[in-house]
Amino acid sequence: LEMLAFVRALGGEGAVRRVGVGALSSDGAAAAINRDNVHVLITLDGWLQRNRNVLLSLRPAPVQVGGLGHRGTLGDTRVAQYYVAGRVSAPPEFAVQFTERLAYLPLGHAP
Repeated sequence: LEMLAFVRALGGEGAVRRVGVGALSSDGAAAAINRDNVHVLITLDGWLQRNRNVLLSLRPAPVQVGGLGHRGTLGDTRVAQYYVAGRVSAPPEFAVQFTERLAYLPLGHAP
């Protein structure tokens, strides 16, 4: 198991291999993610400024996840199929408001 971080700017050290995609087009970044055989791609941007949702809509990984770092549905299953949530921040009765399938954290709530 290897953890990769596809980031806008390279820097820092740690156990995670960082792959710079900031200068790449969405097609180029999707190709890099696919070439690295990523199985689960997690977005932290949501609909924040400078998000890469166009890249995510190309489905470079078989499983794509949202919810961490952004509260609220991404609104399109091409972008993310799962949304990581807590039962406080996204109660089960709110599931109909999400296009993603809710994946609940076992011991708490999402930030």
